[in-house]
Amino acid sequence: MSLAIPSYAAEVLPPAEGSPPNRQLYRTFEAAPNSEVVLDSLQAYEENGKYHVRVGKSRPANGQQESYNIEVDFQTGIYSVQNYTPLEATIEVENDPITTKAIYNYTATVTAKTLDPVNILCNSSTLQWSWSENTSTTGYPYTANSRSLTWWDAQPTSLGTYWYYSNHSWGGGSDSGQSASVQHINYNFGGGIAGTTYAEHYISITPRPNGMYHYYVDLETDGIASNLLHLGIEAN
Repeated sequence: MSLAIPSYAAEVLPPAEGSPPNRQLYRTFEAAPNSEVVLDSLQAYEENGKYHVRVGKSRPANGQQESYNIEVDFQTGIYSVQNYTPLEATIEVENDPITTKAIYNYTATVTAKTLDPVNILCNSSTLQWSWSENTSTTGYPYTANSRSLTWWDAQPTSLGTYWYYSNHSWGGGSDSGQSASVQHINYNFGGGIAGTTYAEHYISITPRPNGMYHYYVDLETDGIASNLLHLGIEAN
C-alpha cells in the first residue's frame, strides 16, 4: 500500500543536509572495478547486527530519471553499482533575450528501495521537494515550495514475504532543504524463522545553484537476515 502525506510549506527547521544518527561510525567505501558507475560518495558501517549504507550524489532537477542498485561488501570496503540507468542529458536553462527570467522552479524526487538478494523489490520510500531559485538576488537564493512523502510495501513479494509500514518522521526542513525517514517491517523474511526484519530509509534533498541538487539516501537494516538486503535508488 502506498500512502501520501499532503504537501506543506516547508517548516523552519535545521538544514536537511545532515546525516542519520551515528554518522561518526561511517567509513568511506571504494568502487569495485566492475561497478557501472562511481558515486560521489558511499559510506557504510555495521554495528550490533545493524547494517547502514549511505549514498551521496548530485544531479540536475530536470525530471529525467536515473536508477541503480548497490551491493556493499562490508569486509573488503568495496561497493558495486549495477543496473545503472543514466541521465540522458544535462539541464538546460533558456534565457529570454529581452528579459532574463530571475526565478526558476524545480522539483526533486528521490526514492529509496529495499531489495532482496535477487533484486526483488521489498519496499520503497519517496521524498519529493519543490523549491524556487532566484538568480537575481544577492541574498539566499532558495525558497521552499512544497514537500511530500510516500511509501510502498510488497504484500507479498514474488517470493511470498510481506512487508508493512511501521513509522515515518520528518527531519530538517527549511529553504535550505528537506529530509525524512520511513521504517518498514517484515515478520517472515527469514523463511519463517521467528523474529522480525527492519528496513529504514533516510532521504535528504539540498538545493544547489543552477537547478542542481544534492541528495543523501541511507538504508538501515536490522533483524533476521537483514544482511541479505541491499539498496536501490531512483532520482529525478
